[in-house]
Amino acid sequence: MSTPTPLIKRANSYSEILNGPYSPDDTFIAVMGVTGAGKSTFISKCCQEATRGIGHSLKSMTQEIGIFSFTYNKRKIHLIDTPGFDDTYRTDSDVLKDLAYWLAASYGRGFKLTGIIYLHPITATRMSGSAFKNLRTFRKLCGKQSMSSIVLATTMWSNTSSQDGDIRETDLKETAEFWGDMIREGSVTYRHTGDHHSAMNIISLLTNRHTTTVLGLQSEMVDENKSLDNTEAGREVEGELIKERERFERRLERTKEEMEEAIARNDKRHIEEIAKEQENFQSKIDGIQKGREELKISMEKLILEKEKQHKEELAEIDKKLSEQRAAADQTFKEFQEYKEFAKRQQEQENQKKAAIEAELDVVKEQAENLDAANVIIVQKAVEALKIQDDQMRAREQKLREEMDLKEARAAEAQAQQAALQKQQAEMAVMQQFAQQQQFQQQQPQYMQPQYMQQPNYYQDPNLTSGAFGGMLTGSALLGGAMLSGCTIM
Repeated sequence: MSTPTPLIKRANSYSEILNGPYSPDDTFIAVMGVTGAGKSTFISKCCQEATRGIGHSLKSMTQEIGIFSFTYNKRKIHLIDTPGFDDTYRTDSDVLKDLAYWLAASYGRGFKLTGIIYLHPITATRMSGSAFKNLRTFRKLCGKQSMSSIVLATTMWSNTSSQDGDIRETDLKETAEFWGDMIREGSVTYRHTGDHHSAMNIISLLTNRHTTTVLGLQSEMVDENKSLDNTEAGREVEGELIKERERFERRLERTKEEMEEAIARNDKRHIEEIAKEQENFQSKIDGIQKGREELKISMEKLILEKEKQHKEELAEIDKKLSEQRAAADQTFKEFQEYKEFAKRQQEQENQKKAAIEAELDVVKEQAENLDAANVIIVQKAVEALKIQDDQMRAREQKLREEMDLKEARAAEAQAQQAALQKQQAEMAVMQQFAQQQQFQQQQPQYMQPQYMQQPNYYQDPNLTSGAFGGMLTGSALLGGAMLSGCTIM
């Protein structure tokens, strides 16, 4: 078994983005699971360079889709890092829209998943409500046809006792609503021990099959042209949103009764507290309703929405880049001016230093022929000259420190500018990709590329690996992966 060779890095130029290294012959594996299950940690074990800010809190580190790639057993493997449906800062409908866009767009361009790794922390004493909701949505998103392409892996075994872990694992496997039905439909389980060898064994479980799968969501949105809310995953998320809305509506109704009682007692403090609580509940209800409306979107409208989002983000990046460029130019100008000033100061200090050293030499020669009283005077003069020399050295040190600080600021400004330029290039490609998809969907069926017409997607053998004809030489996978700064090849 060969050691994986890391290929992980951000695209460094516009041409590198356009000529992305993705090919339908590569291996694509999605990594999913609840927040805190260890998705980012797992990916870092497959390839050390994949570490991108692994957290140890309950805050979701994976807020957007990211791709991490490496070579293993002479195969290019791309791990798709995804947000969970219990994301800390994003609604389930928002997460599903991003997943739908990426999955449907990549499938529509001929890229299929080799499999899915679903991670679950064995430290969880029970299947929490959010974890169960995540699992149900995951099953709907994958569909029954993809169950045999799933590895259900438990993590964090070092943080629990063997006895407790065994009990929890058995519960997961034997409970139909948890993993039981999925196992019966072909999914396999694995204990991930948290090291590189264990992670690569899980990868091998999928790659050794030499098969690919089409997720239920992909088939529904691309092959059946369903809107997101009419997909199995969309209905599952909407059902959860309805339950959540009803729960907040009941709580809001209770606060109305409490408000009446507080008004009757003329309890102003309680009235203010209830009013704030009501405002919060109403905001939650409005947010849930907005989430439901957002699910009523077709693939075409989703592409248009992403195009608009990319344009807005690109405009914001252009603005920041312009401001950053002006600030960087000013910082560099100040650095150059200070550099010249420091050079003149150093020359003056060197002249003073040479004068002091010469004067010291003269004083020492004179001291040899003087009596005791005059020797004391000379010694004091020498001490005074030494003090001047020390002060001069201190000024030199301060000058060097200030120079280093300004140089560091100039380098930081340059690095920030370069990062914005990269992001600007990525966003430009995403916008071009969205326009490509919109153009293709508007074409009559006979005018569309053959891989857009039928499930058996076609690739011209004369084209280079991962480069398709039309307006864009990169891939849909690349465009989807670069959502808001994702890590790409």
